[in-house]
Amino acid sequence: MKLKVMSFNLRFSVSSDGINSFDGRKNRVKETIIYEKPDVIGFQEASDGMTEWLKSAIKSKYEIVGTGRNADRTGEGARIAYNKKK
Repeated sequence: MKLKVMSFNLRFSVSSDGINSFDGRKNRVKETIIYEKPDVIGFQEASDGMTEWLKSAIKSKYEIVGTGRNADRTGEGARIAYNKKK
């Protein structure tokens, strides 16, 4: 079985990023995923808000798993998305 794997550093969003903040980049993230059609995606620096957005943006094709690094499993961390059909 062939798998297409993508690693995606979402870059934790801070206000000083200006136009390069996650809100300014998130549509391009979605477009890249849709265009590349990876089977598995590893997301780095994904905050809870980014993860929730990803879940709604790509939920039709991908399941997202993983937790944040805080003791209560919230916050920034690594997440994995996988193609539900594979």
